[in-house]
Amino acid sequence: FTLNLMLRLSALQVLNDVITTQMYDHATIQAKEGRAVVNTMRCVMNIFQFSSQASTQWRQHVLLSTTFIDGATILLIQGHLKVLETLLQVNVVNVPIDVIRDLGIALKFMGFATYHMGQHGRAIRPMCSFIYNLLTLPIHRLMGNGAATGALRPMYVSFFQFLSNIDALAGDDVVEDSEDLIPELTSAEIRSAVHKFLANEVLGFAGHAELAAWHKRFTTSDPNTLVAEDSKTYQEIDAMFKTLLSQPKAEPTAVAPAATASAATVIADMPTLAKKSADTTAKKKKKKADTSKAAEAVTHVATGAPVLPKAASGNAAKFVCALGGNTMKVPVTSPYGHTYEKDAIEQWIATKGQVCPITGKPLKVSDLQPNKALQNEIMQEVIRESMTSAATQENDMYDF
Repeated sequence: FTLNLMLRLSALQVLNDVITTQMYDHATIQAKEGRAVVNTMRCVMNIFQFSSQASTQWRQHVLLSTTFIDGATILLIQGHLKVLETLLQVNVVNVPIDVIRDLGIALKFMGFATYHMGQHGRAIRPMCSFIYNLLTLPIHRLMGNGAATGALRPMYVSFFQFLSNIDALAGDDVVEDSEDLIPELTSAEIRSAVHKFLANEVLGFAGHAELAAWHKRFTTSDPNTLVAEDSKTYQEIDAMFKTLLSQPKAEPTAVAPAATASAATVIADMPTLAKKSADTTAKKKKKKADTSKAAEAVTHVATGAPVLPKAASGNAAKFVCALGGNTMKVPVTSPYGHTYEKDAIEQWIATKGQVCPITGKPLKVSDLQPNKALQNEIMQEVIRESMTSAATQENDMYDF
């Protein structure tokens, strides 16, 4: 109901227009503006989590029919990154952990909206100058701060998962407007920057144990996280982790004192919170589809090697799709006893043919049976986890 109501009212676009108008009026992100953007992202992801129908279309609507991604979300990321860059140059002690956490939520949201969105997900790379800045941020200066280290890890894992979902290392010809890519956003440059970042900032200053913790978090299946493990980018980043971890262990490098601000960064060189021209806004909105077109199926094509479902235990094992590994919303069971997310198995049959992905035996869409009992179990578990998570959140009446 909430999903359909928000679609009819174009609520997300209205929220974006109101918030970005405020953001453009200030040189930096104000606390209330940042909180509004973060809570909107949480609300959007919660609607997806609790919806059992049209959930994929909801994500498509967010990406294709609104400017919330290339508006409020990217503005928040750019603004918070400029704060981090400045503070890391002059005063490491006062880096606000909330800024890092909000960045983590924003990057998770970017990954959420672009997961298996094909060319539409890849098309946003030219807008994401923050990719370069995240990979050149001197985070080693925070490695001695336990709270900061604990916040940086999930933030960067969400970032690498976002890169996987837009397949940033799959080449530049896969981007619709590849002529708009600045040099720092080409696949070759991002690949080099990711490797240097992991080798120098994480392994070099924090050591094997911390790098291994990053890798474990990156590759551990979280049913509530959407990550394209079948993408070339995911598999290349995974390989980078493994290669670096296979190197002989060495003592971490001592953290050097903060230096003077270095030369220009991509974000500093590009307009961020300044007023946009009417022409730029119009050009951006022309690329957006109306709601009806956004609901059309998006074709996903894997660019990496096939991915086998990961093992799970307890209730988690029966709640995840045997094909994709994510928590199911509309589970259907095959005659061979395997349970899949309805959209996932139907797309498999449409693209791979009428064959079971696990047994290799014949399988048609008409053979699949809805599993209502399991669907009810899953929803009860989702509600329980959501309430548990809410109890640990800050006491904010607007915190969704």
